[in-house]
Amino acid sequence: MAILGERPERGFRLEIERKGDAPPWRYDGLVRLPDRDVVATVDVAADATVEVSLGEEARALAERVHALVRAVAKQAHQAGRPPARRIHRWRDESP
Repeated sequence: MAILGERPERGFRLEIERKGDAPPWRYDGLVRLPDRDVVATVDVAADATVEVSLGEEARALAERVHALVRAVAKQAHQAGRPPARRIHRWRDESP
């Protein structure tokens, strides 16, 4: 499925990127919703522990972002490599 616009028509799109090469890894970016963007900060520890900061009004969304990033981090950890530099994922579910 091609991404045709900046915003998803439904659900949300996670677009985060890390700058550093050593843990803990800090990701900064956006969670794009159909009607707005939410600033995202995600920290991933060397053991694949994930902490998400989206602000209080986005608690349900933060749980979904946490699950997405945790899956990426855990897979990389099990393979013995750092997590992806950029994480772009779309989910067809409302926060």
